[in-house]
Order: sequence, then structure tokens, then C-alpha cells
Amino acid sequence: YKDPSQTFTGNVSPSLTATGAILAKFTTANMYGNADTLNEIQVDFNTSGVSYKIGIFDATGPGGAPGNDLYPTSPTLTTNVGTAYVPVPNILVSGTYYVGVIQTTTTAVGFRYQSESPIRTNSFYFVSPYTTPITWTDFGAGNNPYRFNVAAQIFIPVPPNCIIPQSPTSGSVACNSGTT
Repeated sequence: YKDPSQTFTGNVSPSLTATGAILAKFTTANMYGNADTLNEIQVDFNTSGVSYKIGIFDATGPGGAPGNDLYPTSPTLTTNVGTAYVPVPNILVSGTYYVGVIQTTTTAVGFRYQSESPIRTNSFYFVSPYTTPITWTDFGAGNNPYRFNVAAQIFIPVPPNCIIPQSPTSGSVACNSGTT
């Protein structure tokens, strides 16, 4: 969701007084008919020293919103100003899924964004406080113009080798001219 031709507009947090989470929607191509493997998340921050976790959710919530937490064991990390490249342990994703940041304290995480107005509906979600059951709010419903700077990296395997070497049973090759 990061547009390299645009500058950062500002930073946003799910809450200034509670925990929370901000997620962006992604869709995979499901290479070779299988689930894809998510192996890195990139997020941009405008703050340092704030605790957070990576959030990865499937799209099984109401109306295709975030549903099950696919990475409940995310370690607690600390923000630094700039882009954070966060490796994740090969999480399988299929079709639509959500990636973002879970703010684990009441200190604003400062997630960088670029403006998008009107913001796309059903693409960016937040919740605060971050408690279960989670009731996600669509940023598009309130026309909040925050397009979060987050990227998901998918591991692309080597394409399957579908060529089956064959040779004639006689051990000779017939050419178009009829000679071998």
C-alpha cells in the first residue's frame, strides 16, 4: 500500500489511551494452486521505543472482515523511525488476508500513512481497545483518509518442473527428412 511517488502524510495509531490494532487487506494469487507463504512484513513508523506486535488475520470475519489470528505467537517488537523489515515464520495465507500492527501499550505506535480520499471501503480496519471478541471498524465507513504503509512479502518457490524427459523406445530419432 506504500506509493513510492508520495511522501508520508503523517502517522496514526489505533488509540492514544488504549491498546489497538490497524490492518490492511491483501489478496494472494495462490501460486501453483496452493496456499502462499508469507515470510516478511514491512511497516513504516514515525516513532521510536513503542511496543507492538505484527497482526496477520484471515478474512473469515463478518462480511469478509478480519477473522482468525494467523500469527498469535508474534513476538513483541519495538518501533524505530523508518521502515521495519519483520521476518515472520512462513505463515500460509490463501486468498484474502489482513496484515498490520497491534499496539500493545497505551503509547501511540505512530504507524505512517499516505492520504487516500476517499479511502477504499473494506480495505483498512482498526480496533481499540484490542480485546476479544474483536469488533473491527472499517476506515472507509468514517472516510478516514489513512492508507497505512504496510507491505506483505510472499515467498515465491521455484516453479514446478513439469517436463518429462522422453526418448523413443528404439533409441533412434526420426527426423523430418526420414534419416536418423
